[in-house]
Amino acid sequence: MARRILLCLSPSGATVAQWKGNLVEVSAFGADDDGLAAFGAWVAKSTGIPALVVVDIPEEDYRFETMPHTTGRDRQDLLARKLKQFYRGTPFYAASVVSQSTSKTGGRREDVAMFCALTGAEAITPWLRILRERGLPLVAVHALPTVTPAVARLLKLDTRNLLLISRQQAGLRQTFLKDGGFRLSRLTPLHASEDRGLETVFASEVRNTRLYLDSQGITTADDVITVAILDQDDSLVLLPERILNLGGNLLCQHLPRSALVKQLGIPATVLDTSRDALHLHLLGGKVSAPNLAMADMVSDYRLYRLRHLLFVASGVVATAGGLWFGTQLYRAVDLDDQTVEAATQAERFHRLYEQLTRDFPAAPAGAVVMQKTGDFAQRLRATAPSPEPLLLALSQALEKAPSISVQTINWSYGKSAYQSGALGSPVTPGAGGDTPGATGMVLGEISPFDGNYRAAVDTIRLFTEQLRASPAVADVRVVKYPLDDSSQQVLSGSTSARAERKASAVFEVLVRMREGGGGR
Repeated sequence: MARRILLCLSPSGATVAQWKGNLVEVSAFGADDDGLAAFGAWVAKSTGIPALVVVDIPEEDYRFETMPHTTGRDRQDLLARKLKQFYRGTPFYAASVVSQSTSKTGGRREDVAMFCALTGAEAITPWLRILRERGLPLVAVHALPTVTPAVARLLKLDTRNLLLISRQQAGLRQTFLKDGGFRLSRLTPLHASEDRGLETVFASEVRNTRLYLDSQGITTADDVITVAILDQDDSLVLLPERILNLGGNLLCQHLPRSALVKQLGIPATVLDTSRDALHLHLLGGKVSAPNLAMADMVSDYRLYRLRHLLFVASGVVATAGGLWFGTQLYRAVDLDDQTVEAATQAERFHRLYEQLTRDFPAAPAGAVVMQKTGDFAQRLRATAPSPEPLLLALSQALEKAPSISVQTINWSYGKSAYQSGALGSPVTPGAGGDTPGATGMVLGEISPFDGNYRAAVDTIRLFTEQLRASPAVADVRVVKYPLDDSSQQVLSGSTSARAERKASAVFEVLVRMREGGGGR
């Protein structure tokens, strides 16, 4: 729990301490003007620290009512109406639902609510006023008996009917717990003259409490009640014997100072400071008890919590902003380092390039021209067909006609090559008017040639048939034979004179390639 100021108020005065995981700086002040002044000087050193108050006065009231089961806003309104009916003259009251039950008659669910109040507010108001004047926000005001059940949980006192007895600054405090829940409490003021006969007085008060419980129907005469004595200063060692002598189904369990120190973890020196130190120690832990303070009394604490939450939120935002800034700064530094490294590497590559190209011969064209030429060559290679399929078809056909030798090959792509032929010889498109895309004009010669033109023509026709059989060839046409036997050909020469020149058999073949067979 965070740092707190703990205050126990009683008719005899006030006990105050700081909570820092345990009680420190425990001090007691009398219920007079000097005590109030000294208390004001003490709390002035703790301005801004929240304060929890526990009150131990005889003017207290506890009631248990059975009401119809409600929830939410309806329950709050019902409890508020009951509180106004029960307590009109005090600002310190509270109500809470402690259990639920089922009606024996109608079978409906019912709520058991506890209503508690401090009816003697005059004794505690001056102390609370000093807290506000010194700037200590009030967290809560609890009645001391509602804090006492925490002792039973910590000491593992789990009997059904338990009566806790402790000697406080204000007198003898008896708190009855049934099934671990608070039911009843009595405070008996003690006078200085009664110190010698404490065991007798306490035993008598225990007997009166037992009779009251039986008369109220909280217990019956057959119920066994366990009396647990919280002996903070070992002054009640003889009390268990006196209580057992009373009879009436009473058991007694004495918890000496050493047991309280060991089981509750409270320092022995703290128990020496005040008889209220035990309940201040309980208050420092997380206890569940009704808060009797009104809303306006704890308004300063709400502002304190809001301010604290704002500080925490600001810290979280500042931390997140710092982390973000650090991350961005690291990234910026890293990018700067990468930029410097890239620039250094580029400079190193540039010097290496100059060193390698220093001995290169002068280029006929610049790098830009060479790049454009290369790009243009790649585009031509991607769009114009390759003559490779034609060369493959020629090689296969020449294997069947070894007497034919190829002199030249003119490779062209488009309409003009097919229609105009080669060497100026006109060529007519095929039937249907289809026009090839890629054509090859092959100039060949039959060698050796013995002057037999009929045999030469047969050889050429065999050669063209072999070409036409290739899957990549669409059509093959002989553009020129060794001897043109056309009726339109003009003959000239001498029949008597013997030709002295050597006879030759030169021919031309136009090969049209299929679309897609040009080898893109």
